[in-house]
Amino acid sequence: MFKKIITISLFSVSALALVNANAAAPSDGAQNAKHDKKPAKVASVKRKAKPVVVEMQNSNGQFQTISVQRTSQVPAGVYVTGQIGYADTGLKSKTPMGIADNSGIAGRLALGYKITPNIAVEAGLLQLQNGKTVGTETEDKGAFSSNQYALDVAAKGILPVTHNVNVYGKAGVAYLTTRLQTNGVNNNDEAGIAKHKWAPEVAVGMSYDVTSNVNVDTSFTHIHPVGDNRPGNINFLAVGVGYTFG
Repeated sequence: MFKKIITISLFSVSALALVNANAAAPSDGAQNAKHDKKPAKVASVKRKAKPVVVEMQNSNGQFQTISVQRTSQVPAGVYVTGQIGYADTGLKSKTPMGIADNSGIAGRLALGYKITPNIAVEAGLLQLQNGKTVGTETEDKGAFSSNQYALDVAAKGILPVTHNVNVYGKAGVAYLTTRLQTNGVNNNDEAGIAKHKWAPEVAVGMSYDVTSNVNVDTSFTHIHPVGDNRPGNINFLAVGVGYTFG
């Protein structure tokens, strides 16, 4: 009887051990399956303004960091600039009694392209202040007005002084438009001033690079109309801000 009890006990212990082993087997398998099904590490991309840093996995399973330069649809040498300042137009000495003098605040917008770091070409629009005078005498009563603007193209030479300070010079030509009116009626002919004139243009200036894309500058521009019936010379002293793409 005692031997029978021991035999049954041993059988029960063996059966219990077998059940526990079978119960543990699926858990281990599930962990292995989970481990096997773990998604592969995806290469991460770190985006920066310049350049883009990318992590890629090679054939040995190691991750390497490479630098990729971002591309732009705008050529790297393209820039825009805006200037504001004071312009002396010389029109006062060209009109009877200095009427419709338009010397004063003026502004210029330009689009340029750097062919090399030291050479650029530029096209711009210089808008001069409108002049307006009202006659007081009976025979002179009326509203006299003047409007001038210039379209210009120029070559620009740039000379670095320090890593962020440059001096530059420009030489080109301007197409100057001058409109003189009395009570809305054109009187360019009466004043002896041509409506359109070509004019050589030169400028000198200095710029400071605030960042690799943004700069501030100051410049002096001289426009010298040529030929008969020309308006006065224009001297434009200005400060400006520019932005270079790329």
